Amino acid sequence: MSVDKELSFAVLSGNEFIQGQMDYVAQDENEVILIDFKSDRHAQADQLKTLYARQISIYLRCLHEMIPDKTIHAYLYSFDLDQFIEMTPEAELAAA
Repeated sequence: MSVDKELSFAVLSGNEFIQGQMDYVAQDENEVILIDFKSDRHAQADQLKTLYARQISIYLRCLHEMIPDKTIHAYLYSFDLDQFIEMTPEAELAAA
């Protein structure tokens, strides 16, 4: 499994140029795992999902452009909650 920390990216998606930095991306032959670390205090998991759904949606769109043939799983990790929070397709759709 390869792991990239603070992965810088630049992607042309349609006619939109997107660049940024993903906290953690790990991949093997079939899957990609994206983790975005969050230090928000006093926020519940559902609040974090709502707050960051658009950001994760953009990251997923870019990863699909960069690595089109793999299944991608996305998570937030909340330091305050000490918890991984799965970002589901429903959260992605809410951000669209």
